Amino acid sequence: FPLVKVDSPGDPLTSFSQPLTLTVSYDASNLPPAVKQVGLQIFRYDTRIADWVRLPMINRDLAGDRITVVLDHFSEFILASPRGLKNPIFIPLLVR
Repeated sequence: FPLVKVDSPGDPLTSFSQPLTLTVSYDASNLPPAVKQVGLQIFRYDTRIADWVRLPMINRDLAGDRITVVLDHFSEFILASPRGLKNPIFIPLLVR
């Protein structure tokens, strides 16, 4: 899922002066059988290396099905269970 912020003329802003936190909610009951909730992580896509990079996690709420990470810029993100970062299992996010 991409996160994008634009300034008043509509130009994309990709960085900011202080880190932000991002909390992603998911439904553990919808995880594929091979995916363990404790293994879920949030990654951002790094275009310089053409690969996904794990974000620093600051909180994992197993009871509330939420993960919170620190962001230093906007990018494209995934919630995934890494099975070797070249082939992560992607977890679809649905908002109802």
